Amino acid sequence: RTGKPDIACRLGAPPPDPAVGSVAAGSGMSTDHLPDVLQQWHASITHRRTETRLLDAMRDSAGSVPRVGQAAAELCRLAFALGQAGDTRSLAEIALGTALEGSGCSRGVVLLPDTIGAAPSSGKTSASALEAVAAMPAPWPAAEIPRAAAAAVLRMNEAIVARDSTLRPGTVSSMSVPIRAEGETVGVMHLERRPGEREGTPDDLEFLLAVCNALGMALANLRTREMLSAKLATTVDENARLKARLREESRMVGVSRALVVIVGQIGGVASTKAT
Repeated sequence: RTGKPDIACRLGAPPPDPAVGSVAAGSGMSTDHLPDVLQQWHASITHRRTETRLLDAMRDSAGSVPRVGQAAAELCRLAFALGQAGDTRSLAEIALGTALEGSGCSRGVVLLPDTIGAAPSSGKTSASALEAVAAMPAPWPAAEIPRAAAAAVLRMNEAIVARDSTLRPGTVSSMSVPIRAEGETVGVMHLERRPGEREGTPDDLEFLLAVCNALGMALANLRTREMLSAKLATTVDENARLKARLREESRMVGVSRALVVIVGQIGGVASTKAT
């Protein structure tokens, strides 16, 4: 092999990067895998796609994107299901289930970092920082996490269909898709096909990109809710401590009838704007 990608179909993507097929110095990927492994993955790619058209206006895309009606229904159900999930693992499992059902793959894994948004100093997610958050069937052995495929997806920021001899035993091809949250690629969804299952197509990449985009938005919303909840909890705690301190500093000393009357007057005026 020459190390250059053998691309059977590349739709909706920019011209090939001259650096594809080799690991550029300072790319941040050299610590994840040896260059020849990444080159092998690049050479095995059969389809690539950067963006999905399924999230465009359905009337405009109906003539150019097959199975739009079915995909729209599946994505609608996915959106409702994601809205009811309350943690990262649940979100990943829901999205993975939809992706497997819609793509015809038999197994897959969602790879995410421990904390969404906690990017390294380089500003980019590293394949070595990704862990299996959800897998079907589960569990997914840590030694078999497809880091080379994840590195290729993170590097190119594209969804790819690939055939490669380094896949898990009993697998003939794979589909790897970026998960994007708030404009950043934060993870990868990796699906595998077994012998006898149909080949992955550009239409599958369209659908999987839409699923992963929905997952990315759900992850970003979850992170925002968690941040707001943390701030609210902090505010409530500070408010309680300030009230306790105020009660201590303004405590009246004495139990005479005159003082009781004054305290009653203070309590009545406290809720008003009177000085």
